[in-house]
Amino acid sequence: MRSPNQRSKPILVGLALLVALSGGCQGSLATSESSKSTNDDGEDSSALRRRRRVDAATIRVDAHALPDARITPVDAGVLAPDARPPDAPAPTLADAATPVGGPITYDLGTPPPGLTLHWPVPPVTTRSVRVTTLAQLAPALTAGTTVTLAVSVDRLEIASSDIALVVEPGVRIGHLFIRNRVSRISVRGGLYGDIEMQLPGTYWPAEEWHREWMPTDVLFDHVDVDAADTAFLLRGGVRIAITNSRAHAARYNVWMGDTADFESEDIIIAGNSLRSDGPEATIRLVHARRSAVVGNRLTNTLKHNYRIHGRSSDNWAARNVLVGTGMMLGTLPADLWPIERQTLEDNTLYHVTPSLLELDPRLSPLVARGNHVYTNVWSCFVCVTPQPSWVLEGNVQEPYRAPPPE
Repeated sequence: MRSPNQRSKPILVGLALLVALSGGCQGSLATSESSKSTNDDGEDSSALRRRRRVDAATIRVDAHALPDARITPVDAGVLAPDARPPDAPAPTLADAATPVGGPITYDLGTPPPGLTLHWPVPPVTTRSVRVTTLAQLAPALTAGTTVTLAVSVDRLEIASSDIALVVEPGVRIGHLFIRNRVSRISVRGGLYGDIEMQLPGTYWPAEEWHREWMPTDVLFDHVDVDAADTAFLLRGGVRIAITNSRAHAARYNVWMGDTADFESEDIIIAGNSLRSDGPEATIRLVHARRSAVVGNRLTNTLKHNYRIHGRSSDNWAARNVLVGTGMMLGTLPADLWPIERQTLEDNTLYHVTPSLLELDPRLSPLVARGNHVYTNVWSCFVCVTPQPSWVLEGNVQEPYRAPPPE
């Protein structure tokens, strides 16, 4: 199975030190045979746990000690000690579970009954630094700092909590990498080759997964990503938001699902324009509790624009414009947990591919209300026998018409 990101390669330094340098099965259980055209290479839960082993080494090293031309001042700077201010304690598992919220960067409207979403908590910063050269970046990227970046870099790695990164117009970061076990990170503005958050686990020297390793309270706002693979490789996190942004990806636009036996929580994707070329879904959330995908324009040529899988619950998609492809709400073949409490409301679909809406019959409950579908492929929106718990109201279907321009 192909990983969403196969950039990382392990490097052996000397004889003892291993360092990792970072860089949908569609077949729902109640669909027509048209879903065969959207098979996702047979991904399942056991496969997810084997992914990207090269990313899991979590040793912190002195970048200057590595005899490798790819180590730049940028790499060295972000591995500086975590100089956390006294009033910003290290994040803990209790922090990740506390129902608090930060500033709202997009008006989500009224969520479904019973769904309370928590926005990322903002960074606690005590100083501001404007970076105009690579030499200035190393001392700037320490905890408690607002960093204004005025110079383009190939790679930038955030390894400390309480960092507010503001990227000036026209400045590009080739690869933005956010370490696990950090909290309160905001990224605003800028151009990117891709954005990645580290696995909340390790495969070396033994396989381990830790919920408390997930990054928490991370906001991406007004960013512009053009990715040769996956745009937002988020993997796992708590209170993670992407708002008011644009992204093009050759494969996934947003991927989240590398969390073993625990779940990501409070995922907000709102007000964005996200386009994927088709080999994979535009947004794919696996093992996600409480999510809002609201007010986006999602475009894909082959795979579903919106997919929910695994141990997911309380997932809400509203007021999105979906261009080309549809949605899938269903478990992966090896998953034992049907997804729960799914809401689709007031979405508009301009649909041309074989698969429109794929639903696992075990899904409960489902609310699909006020959706408007333009398609010549299907004569129904919900084309399976509904369960007693499903609420299907006010969905309208019309012949296909071209979507409005952005």
